[in-house]
This record gives sequence, structure tokens and C-alpha cells, in this order.
Amino acid sequence: MPNITKQLHIDITPEQFLAACSREELQEVDLLLNTYLSQEFKKAQDQLEKALEVRSCHKCGCTDEDCSQCIEKTGSPCHWVAENLCSACVENSPKSKL
Repeated sequence: MPNITKQLHIDITPEQFLAACSREELQEVDLLLNTYLSQEFKKAQDQLEKALEVRSCHKCGCTDEDCSQCIEKTGSPCHWVAENLCSACVENSPKSKL
């Protein structure tokens, strides 16, 4: 026996949807929206904080903005070899810490 599927398409504005909701449904929609928005806000806030974090070497303390100590030590600017270890300090660090 063949199966017949019927698709319906209804155009409704947010105003029409909200006007058709009961008070309890409106409160539930409000709660859901606030929960979603606060989660999205928290994600955006976490991403911003991570982007603004200043990375520093755990051995010498140099950062992306200031590696003058490394230049004095090696004669050239360092680069990152791990999340918190610069190339100038990697020689003095056991490989297990990379």
C-alpha cells in the first residue's frame, strides 16, 4: 500500500504566535529565551576572555608583547613551542614538559 505524506506550510509572525499563547506559555517562552541567550552570552564572553588573555612563558615570563629578556639571552626574539613555554627556555626544559 503506498504511503502519502502531506506537508503543510504556515506563515506566522512572532506577534501572531505570541498573541495566541496563554500566560503560562509566554512565561515558558520567556524562560527558554533567557536560558538560551544567557548560554550564548556566556560562550561569547568566554571566547572574548580567551582572546584577551596574555600568554606568558612559565620559565622566564615573556609574553607576546615583551620578549626583551629572550632577546638579551639569545640575541633574537623567541616563539612559542608550547602553550606556556617559549623557544628560548625550551633548551633548559625537559621534553616531558612540552
